[in-house]
Amino acid sequence: MGKWSDGTNGTDRAKCARDYFRGTDFDNAQMPILERYKRINNPNGNSVDAEHSPEKYSTAYKTTPDVEDINQDYTLNEYEKYYQYRVRISPDMMNVGQNFIVDKRENTTTTRDGNHLTTKWYLFRIPVEQYEKREGNISDFSSIRFMRMFMTGFEKL
Repeated sequence: MGKWSDGTNGTDRAKCARDYFRGTDFDNAQMPILERYKRINNPNGNSVDAEHSPEKYSTAYKTTPDVEDINQDYTLNEYEKYYQYRVRISPDMMNVGQNFIVDKRENTTTTRDGNHLTTKWYLFRIPVEQYEKREGNISDFSSIRFMRMFMTGFEKL
């Protein structure tokens, strides 16, 4: 059987998700940063606890159980009350003064192979009063403790 694109032979698919992004195995392979982080599968219960860590330190994704109770008050709040904002992440909308962008910085670095890589950083400031949509019975901004972000409109390449 050949190797899968993640380097496994397909027999232990869950193990590949447990590779720790700062792990010695990735250090020894001189794995680039994007390859390290793309294997993080977020809080899907796929990280080992501290006593089973392959490293000398804990490689657990997080120290609390994977649950929907994000404020950890032992109550699952099922009501939907929120303000919704829209930020368009498309090249033609990424200009200072538009789309809540107040600053843009570019940084050029030299990679190990001698190439130059330019990275762009954008500072967004979204006035909370300028929401696009109000969902549920929410009347003010006094008790908002969390933010949820979702992204849509991607095309498969």
